[in-house]
Amino acid sequence: MASLADLRDRLRDIREGLAGLTPTGLSGTDAAAVVGFGVDLERLGVALHTRYAKRVADTKADEMTRHHDAASWPGSVGNRPAPPRPCWPRPTS
Repeated sequence: MASLADLRDRLRDIREGLAGLTPTGLSGTDAAAVVGFGVDLERLGVALHTRYAKRVADTKADEMTRHHDAASWPGSVGNRPAPPRPCWPRPTS
C-alpha cells in the first residue's frame, strides 16, 4: 500500500514530466494523448475528493483549517494553487 509521501512523490514526478512538454513540440496525436491523460487525472482527483471528503467532514478536520463549512474547504486545499488557464489566441477573421 502506498503512503501519502509516495503519492506526493508520484504527483511531483507527473508535474515535472508535464512541465517539460510544450504543445507545439508535440504531434497532434501526442497532444491528444496528453489531453486524455489530463482527463484521467481529473477523474482521479474527483474520485479522491468524493471518497475522502466525507471522512474530513465526519472528523471535522476542515474546521482545523479555520473553515466552518465543508463546502468552502476543498477549494483551499492542495499543495499549490491552480495554474492560470492559458489564454489561447483567438483566430482573426
